[in-house]
Amino acid sequence: MPNAEPETARDIVVALHHVMRETATLVLLASSGLDRFHNECAAVAPLPENPDPDFMIGSGDPNAPEATTYVSLRYSQVLELTDPGGLGQALLDQLWIVYVFETWEREVRGRLATALRLDFGDVTSPYFGDLRHLRNDVVHHGGIASQANTGRCQMIRDWFTIGDPIRLTGAQLRSLVYELFPEADLLAR
Repeated sequence: MPNAEPETARDIVVALHHVMRETATLVLLASSGLDRFHNECAAVAPLPENPDPDFMIGSGDPNAPEATTYVSLRYSQVLELTDPGGLGQALLDQLWIVYVFETWEREVRGRLATALRLDFGDVTSPYFGDLRHLRNDVVHHGGIASQANTGRCQMIRDWFTIGDPIRLTGAQLRSLVYELFPEADLLAR
């Protein structure tokens, strides 16, 4: 069996960018699903005699004994969790940040160093440095922007307010994936 060609830096960077586009698309789809779900729930007024009814997420008819309940919430909790500026959206954004940074750090960076014949520590990027700062606040500070981490971002410093939850607008996510992604810089080493 012939030896496979070594992975090129371009192949690695293009594959990373593809993963980032796909996962950002999933975040945007899930976000629009949350928005739609929120709007549909908000459009249904509860009955006056039960202004905050139980809301079941599960399978089957909730009134049937064979139904499976995954979680039961109050109507008000569902609206709060699915609010466009709420926890659901923040969680999707934060999961994307952590996933992309961990993919870079644990999978891509070493492969790129090998392809470029550099030491691992020599493969750096302000872009991924900013994602590292955001990731550290997500993982170690409950998703709240801190001066010690998010405050040290270079490229996207003005996107966040220290003390606020780390959230990305659709435009910011698009900018990270399509405008700021440092393909040329990563390949220019």
